[in-house]
Amino acid sequence: MSSQEGQHTPLLETTKQVKGNLGVTFAPTTAAAVAGLLALFAVFVRFDVAAFSDAHVNQYYMWYMHVAIMIFVGFGFLMTFLRHYSYSALGLNFFCSCLVMLAAIVAVGCAQQVVGKGKSVIDLDLPLLIDAAFCAGATMITFGAVLGKVSPTQLMLLLLIEVPLYACNQHIVAEMLGALDVGGSITIHAFGAYYGLAASLVMSPKGSGASHEKNGAIYSTDMTAMIGTIFLWMFWPSFNGALASAPAAAYQPQFLCIMNTNATLAGGVAVGSAANMSFLPVGAVTLGIIAGLLSTSGYRFLTPWLEERIGLRDTCGVHNLHGMPGLLGGLTAALVAFFMPVHNRAVMAHSTSQAMYQLAGVGATLVLAIIGGTIAGEAIAAGTPASLTLQAEEMYEDAMWWEEVESEKPEEDLATGARL
Repeated sequence: MSSQEGQHTPLLETTKQVKGNLGVTFAPTTAAAVAGLLALFAVFVRFDVAAFSDAHVNQYYMWYMHVAIMIFVGFGFLMTFLRHYSYSALGLNFFCSCLVMLAAIVAVGCAQQVVGKGKSVIDLDLPLLIDAAFCAGATMITFGAVLGKVSPTQLMLLLLIEVPLYACNQHIVAEMLGALDVGGSITIHAFGAYYGLAASLVMSPKGSGASHEKNGAIYSTDMTAMIGTIFLWMFWPSFNGALASAPAAAYQPQFLCIMNTNATLAGGVAVGSAANMSFLPVGAVTLGIIAGLLSTSGYRFLTPWLEERIGLRDTCGVHNLHGMPGLLGGLTAALVAFFMPVHNRAVMAHSTSQAMYQLAGVGATLVLAIIGGTIAGEAIAAGTPASLTLQAEEMYEDAMWWEEVESEKPEEDLATGARL
């Protein structure tokens, strides 16, 4: 936008210089992380050339694209609801998801292909790329818990620390325990939510809760967030069914994933663990209703109660959208395994005792996520100089990190209900 003299004019009033000098903090940390990942790729990662047949690409590529759309468009726009933090929500979602996917190829690839397998290299194929995108999904859930309250450098470190913990938890739940979790209710949604909530509890500065004047939405930002909601809703069946993909002769598990997720609507998170299990359509619809009631009740009652009682500040409400529905998903898979073992014998590793392993997977996830998030949050907070810790007036504000994005005038804008 130009003035009469042809020079650039800021949209909003001038604010102070960008916080914390990103050239000193964010850029070197990014360079170090990328250099480390490049070194790991050079030593350990190889293309699995033999796997990339036409059949392999046809089987997995479409599902990868659907999951990628959810990560980069769905999660990105979902977090644009804050009235003056949309640039950061989209930009950091894009940047951090790319970085996390690189780290996840190494960490998840190591857990799946190297540990206990006798291999020394990681074969990069489309299923691993989908798993890396799933890991990015877990970290974006974590991002939602601390949205607007931490610096980009703190966020990047928090999410990079999460990657090996995610890979370890996935290995414990899926490989060691043999729990069913094809859509990630436990390992993606619950893990990402409780890791993020634990980190938020120790990292969120005072005054960053619901009463903060910028911690809220307006009409236009709610509309952009709705774009994310619609994309997530559209592609959630693919998210739950991506790694249930199989040749046509063995297509039933993926068919069940898609049908169960569509039926549950708002219960896409809750149906993830049991998505490839056989249960009645009325069960899928009922689960969606229960998940919707649980989520909305959490937003209305539990979130303010937790903030008041223990100081838990959850910007995006990830406890309501991912945490509790994720736990519900783990419990649902246990119940289906217990009451319908004959119908699901083909996908259960432990026959009649599968339900106990499902509950063990939920417990292991909670322990690792909460302890890991607490330690990571404490370490990052302790290692951040006081001068670089966000103060109340600097939170939920794009102008702290983006040039030519200027600080709003809350009193005037709130009075008119308008934003530029």
